[in-house]
Amino acid sequence: MATAAALSLVLAAADLDQVTRAAKRKLKMLQYRPEVIDGRLAGTGLTLSA
Repeated sequence: MATAAALSLVLAAADLDQVTRAAKRKLKMLQYRPEVIDGRLAGTGLTLSA
């Protein structure tokens, strides 16, 4: 999901609990899709190292 779309979902939340759930849901999605992070980093020239 695009960053702007993800942000709009979080901002559309009515209270803090909804914001928390939305953020956790997006972070969980990223946990299982590391190519999303890799693609974002590639655009900046940064790399992850263990």
